[in-house]
Amino acid sequence: MRHYLQLVGLLSAVLVGVIGGINWFINPYGYFDGPRLDGINSLPLGFNNRLRLAKALAVSRLRPATVILGNSRAEAGYDADHSGLADQPAYNLALGGAGLGEARRYLLEAAAAGRLRQVLLALDLAMFDPSLKTQETDADSVLITAASGTIDRSREWRRLAFILFSGTAWSDSVWSVTHQRKPVTLYRSE
Repeated sequence: MRHYLQLVGLLSAVLVGVIGGINWFINPYGYFDGPRLDGINSLPLGFNNRLRLAKALAVSRLRPATVILGNSRAEAGYDADHSGLADQPAYNLALGGAGLGEARRYLLEAAAAGRLRQVLLALDLAMFDPSLKTQETDADSVLITAASGTIDRSREWRRLAFILFSGTAWSDSVWSVTHQRKPVTLYRSE
């Protein structure tokens, strides 16, 4: 029985390692600096499936000096490369359907990255809808900052484990590989 349990443990560890290695190589959220192969992992298409996670990862990686916050109108309407945004790099952190609480949480995440100097906040009446308050707690699972704005290193490790070892990330890696030649929408990871 002991030999059997050791074999199961070893096979489980190998499987987790293989999944982590593949998710790192495919890099569906554009977070890691690995090799890029055209037609396999050149486009981070995991953005299409987990936009809130992918944008949080992009802010951590890019550490922008300027962010654009708002809902889908700001997401589609403002270009981070516009010359009016003097402090570069700039990143469009707006999210479709975002409320004030979620925009606040992503602002704290961008500030925690360390270089934030300018914020373009695009507000409209829809962002004040009280039913959007629940999204603030949904953001907790992908952000490394607590609601107070302090960095929680345990969240950083939990997020890294999620993007390397979860079935969700595996599914996004498979989806990303199968859609490299026919992308639906392209979001910027940089």
